[in-house]
This record gives sequence, C-alpha cells and structure tokens, in this order.
Amino acid sequence: MATVECFSLSSYYLLFVVNKVVYLNHPEYKIVMSLTLTASKQQSAFFRKLYIAYLIDSERHNLLSLHKLTEMPRRTLQDAIAVLGDLTIECEFVQDGERNNAGFYRINHWGAINRDWVEQHLAQIESVLS
Repeated sequence: MATVECFSLSSYYLLFVVNKVVYLNHPEYKIVMSLTLTASKQQSAFFRKLYIAYLIDSERHNLLSLHKLTEMPRRTLQDAIAVLGDLTIECEFVQDGERNNAGFYRINHWGAINRDWVEQHLAQIESVLS
C-alpha cells in the first residue's frame, strides 16, 4: 500500500511524497526526486532477517559463506538466524560431514512471510541494509 502525504507550500504548487519519492507539482515545472530516508533499528533488523532467510533459501549457506557474501559480522548473522522463528520462518542447520560445524542452513517453511514479496523487493531491502 502506498504512503501518500500532501503538503501545500503555497497557492502555486503542491508537494506530494509517495513511498519516499517527492513529486513537486508547479505550474511552470515539475520536479521528481528520490529521498533517502533512514530506517529505524527495528525496520533494519526486520529486513536483515528477511534478507538472510532469502539468501539461505536461495542456495546452501553456512555461517562463513553468509559472512563473506553479506560482510555482516558473524555474531549479527548468528543472532538473526537464531530469531528467524520470531517471524515464523522455520530454519534448521543440516549437518553435512563429521565436523561439528560442517553443514548448511535450510529454510523449511516461510510461515507468515511471503518469499515472493521478499524476492520482488530485494533491491529495496539491500538498499536499506547498506
């Protein structure tokens, strides 16, 4: 759902903000510019979990490969993976080999999260996290 805000700056023009994009409507010219808004800590944490879950579901990853791919600290990755269940995402570590930490993560079920939505908005999620 689009977030729309309208501001009357004078009798000559209106300023619309629709999903972080500013539209300035003026009789003589039109301006469209993109805003870079910072996300809250909670929103960043939520997007981080979605991003990590998407990466895990896309191919086989362990903690080391996720660390190399995302450049996130290992502890941040561990914490995010540990609480994926809070989002109803079922994630498990599959042991693959004799070593204690040899294996990969696997998403068994996305729960209430729509994986297709995450895939469609991946670029926006990455921009929030960068």
